[in-house]
Amino acid sequence: MNVAHVFRSFFRRTFEKICNLFFPVTCPFCEKPMPRLYPGYCSDCHKELWRLREKTCSVCGMRFSNPDMPSPICADCRGHRFPYVSITAPVSYNRKSVKNAVLSFKFGGKIGNFRPFGVMMSLAVKKQFSGVPFDYITYIPSRLKRMKQRGFCPPELLAEELSHQLSLPYIGTLKKIRDTRHQSTLSIKERRTNLKDAFICTKPEQVSGKTILLVDDVVTTGSSLKECAKTLRRAGAKKVYCVTFARTEKPRGEFTADVFEPYDEYSILP
Repeated sequence: MNVAHVFRSFFRRTFEKICNLFFPVTCPFCEKPMPRLYPGYCSDCHKELWRLREKTCSVCGMRFSNPDMPSPICADCRGHRFPYVSITAPVSYNRKSVKNAVLSFKFGGKIGNFRPFGVMMSLAVKKQFSGVPFDYITYIPSRLKRMKQRGFCPPELLAEELSHQLSLPYIGTLKKIRDTRHQSTLSIKERRTNLKDAFICTKPEQVSGKTILLVDDVVTTGSSLKECAKTLRRAGAKKVYCVTFARTEKPRGEFTADVFEPYDEYSILP
C-alpha cells in the first residue's frame, strides 16, 4: 500500500468517526439504527442474506441447485479453464435489500456502505479461502467516465476495507486503458467483447509470482473478473482469487454458451 492510500484511508476513517457522532449509523439493508459502527449491519440481515451456508461451486461461486452433488465444481464450470482459481460473494444481488444497498452506495451518496460490505466480504474470504497465503489485494478499476462523474471507485473502497479487515496490503495495479460501455446495458455475448484487452497491469514487478485477491462489487457473468484476472496472470501473478460483495444468480446453463471460454483460451498463461 502506498503512502497516498494510507493517508486517504486515515482521513476517511477520521471523517467517518466525526460524522457518526452527529448522525446515527443504520443498517444498509433494513435501515434500522445500529448501536455501534462495527460491523455496520444488523444480525437479522446477516442471518437472512448470508448465502454461504449453502454449497457453492468452488470455481464460479454459484449455489448448487442440488446441494447433494458430490463434485465441488458445477456442471457449467466443468471442462473449462479460467484465469482465476475461484470466486466468492457473501450475498445475492437478487435480494431487493442488497440491490438497493449497492445502488445507494454507488449512486445514492451512501459511500459509507463500503464498510459493512467490506466486513461481509472479509468473512466470505476467511470462510471460502481459508489458508490461502495472499500477498496483495487489488481491485477492478472503474470506467474512466464513471470515475469522473462519481468521484470514487467502488471496488477500490471495498479493497481498502478488506485490507483493513484481513491485514493485507492493497495495490492499484490494474488500469483501464480505454473506456467501455457499461456492462449492465449489454447482452451476455457483448460483455465479453466489450472488455477485451481493456486493462493493463501497471506494476508487473509487484504481482509477479504472487497470489492476488481481486475485488469487485457485483459479479454477474464474471466477464470483468475474467479479463482482469487474465491481465494479472499475463503479468506473472501466480494465482488469482476473486471476491465480490454480491453475486447475481441466474438459472443454471444460462451463461454457459456465450460466456465460458474454450479450453485453450488461457493456454498462454503461466
